[in-house]
Amino acid sequence: MTKHEFFKLADSVFDLDVSQKEVAAFELLVEQNPEWMEEWVDQKAALQAMLGCPPVESSPNFVPSLMARWRAQKVRLSLQHWTPAALAAVAAAVGLIAVLQVISAPMQSATFGNPEAEAKLESTESIPFPSLSEPLNR
Repeated sequence: MTKHEFFKLADSVFDLDVSQKEVAAFELLVEQNPEWMEEWVDQKAALQAMLGCPPVESSPNFVPSLMARWRAQKVRLSLQHWTPAALAAVAAAVGLIAVLQVISAPMQSATFGNPEAEAKLESTESIPFPSLSEPLNR
C-alpha cells in the first residue's frame, strides 16, 4: 500500500466510513509505518491551521448522543409528516361508516303531522269512469 492510499484509508477510518476489517488493516499499517500516521496528523493539523480552524476536542459520548438526537428528530419529523394523513384517514373512515349506515337503513314512511290530518275519501261510492266502448262527449 502506498502512502497516498494510507492517507485515504486514514480519512475514511476517522470519518467512521469503514468496516471492522478495514479498521484492523489500518491499525496493522499504523504499527508497520508509524511515520505515515505522524505525517498524516501533521498534514491535518497544518490544514486546520491554514483554514483558521482550531482543533476541536469532543467528549467521548459525543457521537452516541448526536446519533440519539438525530434518531429522535427523524421520528419527530416522521410523526409530523404522517399525523395529518392519519387524521384524514380516520375522518374518511368515520364518514364512510356514516354513509353506509344511512344507505343500509330500511326506508320508513314518516307520517307528518297528526294521523287525523291525513286525506280521506269523502264517500265510499265508486266513481263511474267511462269505458272504452262508450264515446266521449266533448
